[in-house]
This record gives sequence, structure tokens and C-alpha cells, in this order.
Amino acid sequence: MAYSDLDDVFEDGKDIIPKQGGGVAVISPFGEEILSAKDATELPFVITPPETPEDIFLLDIFNWTGNLSIPTSATTFTNFFALSGISKNPIGTAGLTITSGNLLFPLRTKHSQVIFSIRVSGSVAGAAGTDREWKIQTRRPNGDIVGSDFAVKTVADTDISNRDTTLSSYALANTDPFFTQGIQLGLFNNSGQTITLTSVSVRVLQTINPS
Repeated sequence: MAYSDLDDVFEDGKDIIPKQGGGVAVISPFGEEILSAKDATELPFVITPPETPEDIFLLDIFNWTGNLSIPTSATTFTNFFALSGISKNPIGTAGLTITSGNLLFPLRTKHSQVIFSIRVSGSVAGAAGTDREWKIQTRRPNGDIVGSDFAVKTVADTDISNRDTTLSSYALANTDPFFTQGIQLGLFNNSGQTITLTSVSVRVLQTINPS
């Protein structure tokens, strides 16, 4: 309702408040309820709390310790997710699971970046201070190579202590093989010597494309 002067406003039983830019604003009954509310429970409407945003950075960690000799071979691939005793840290957030040696990702409709951060410890046979070749690789369950790091590593003696490698990949929506088939991650030993692993740590970082 439009008012021509303040007398009409007061005659109508309405309240007013001054406006910062000049003039006054007439308070409606709905506005009076809002102004008189002591807290959110007395407001004349329901405030819906914001939805919890979806995590866009997810992390799962898998660890293994033991003593495993891996002979050099032109064909043998040692899949870390098939190692007896490998376990997932319970504080993880990515929801990854291991099935028959394959790492499966929960189904997602958004694209995501996947980073595998791998740390291995152990030793390599043969002479000390020699360049050796081995590769950390991701593979499909059928053996197809998805990614591989640089092969040549310098070994100061025969010890391999906390050697870190990072492999980057991605998953495209819900039909990607990461979701439907899973992925393998492991060591391909073409060093010419036996490698003995004593520990493996795999950190899987997944960054989801936000909505």
C-alpha cells in the first residue's frame, strides 16, 4: 500500500524506520515479526542450513611391510595391491577398495585427477654404486601399461631407502576403467639383479571436479 504522508502511516497502525539514504521505510507485519525475533527460532520462516560441500580432495593410504625377493625379468610385474598383508589406513577418505589385486574407485559422475605417490624401501643385489633399472607402473587388469616412471635409478650402495615415485592419471566420469575394472600398481624389475622389498607405501590422491 502506498502512503501520502506519515499521518496515514500512523493511522494505519504501521511502524517506520529511517533509511540510510534519506526518507523512511514502512514496516509490514512480516517485517515486524523479523525485527522482534530474538533468535532464528522466532523468525517467521525456516532457515535451511547450507548443505555440506562435497569433498574435492580425497586421500587413501595403503601400507605393506615384509620381505619379498623380486627376480629380474623381462616380463614379471609385481603388483603391490596383490601383496599379502597390504592394508589400508582407516583414516582415508577416498573409499578405495582392493578386489583380486585390483584397486577399485567408487563410482563418480564427475571427472577427477588421480595421483599415485609411491614409496618403497629394500635393497638391490649386485655391486654397489651402480645404475640400476626398475620401473613403478600402473597397469590394467589385462596387463596393459597405463603409466610408468623413468627407469634408471642410481644406487649409492645396495640400499633402497624410501625411494619416492609419483604417477599422475585421471578418471573420466562413471564409465572409466578406474571405476569399472580397477587399476594395478607395482614394480617391474629389469635391473639385472634381484630386488628385495621390505616396505611399500602407496598414497592415492583424488581431486574431484567440483559441481
